[in-house]
Amino acid sequence: MEINRIIIGVLLMFLLPYVAQAQEIKTDSICGDIEIATRQADSLRDTVSDTEVSNECAMHEKRMSEVWKRRAKYRNISYGVQTLKSDRADMKSDMAFGLSIGRTYYLHKKPIAGIMKFGVDWSHFDVNFAKYPDFPTSESASASPDIELANLGIMQIEAGMGVGPSLTVNPVGQLKLCLYFHVTPSYSLMMQNHELYHHYATFFNAGFSVSYKIISIGIENRWCGATSYDGVAMRRLDDIYDENGNFHDPFENFGVKMKTNTLRFYIGFRF
Repeated sequence: MEINRIIIGVLLMFLLPYVAQAQEIKTDSICGDIEIATRQADSLRDTVSDTEVSNECAMHEKRMSEVWKRRAKYRNISYGVQTLKSDRADMKSDMAFGLSIGRTYYLHKKPIAGIMKFGVDWSHFDVNFAKYPDFPTSESASASPDIELANLGIMQIEAGMGVGPSLTVNPVGQLKLCLYFHVTPSYSLMMQNHELYHHYATFFNAGFSVSYKIISIGIENRWCGATSYDGVAMRRLDDIYDENGNFHDPFENFGVKMKTNTLRFYIGFRF
């Protein structure tokens, strides 16, 4: 019996280091597997996070493009109430229409506070037409009773280009609010049957608009200070030549000062 115990003890002494080493190898293997799994999980989380950030950036860029880049051009069609003050009479229009075509050039790439941009508007085409009821002309500028002209009232038209600052705010989605002020150098022309007036005129436009995607609505005040118009009137045509055969100009030139003011209500399209 003693010999068997001695033999078993010797065997255990030899086997114990191998058992401990095997246990250590097994523990290291488990720890290694856990570490690999942890690294894989971290890598997956980083990949998902990077994907989410990339998607958010792509959505932000798309929104910025739709709000600020794709909607910079505008076309506004307006109906107006126009008044005209002159040396001879004050008038209110029967009707007035306008058309403005232009573009906004923003002065900075990123919106201030994420919602606001300053810009410069250039209306490369701004035309306005108004019609007034007729009023009696002066005696010196009256036409010959022998000349029959259709009574078309008084028609006034201006064409010019405007430029000025603007402030655009994008509070939510694709809704935009815009304030602007334009200086619009124009050529102004007015016709009243046998009389014609024309001159350069500087108009000023101040307005506010609300737009959502392609559609916008707005209100604008348009005015011009006292402008000296050059007038031309057609006199009697039956006395162009006198008894001696001398020619007399049938047109009479004169001057008149006028002030124009228009309140415009418009619908616009932004591209």
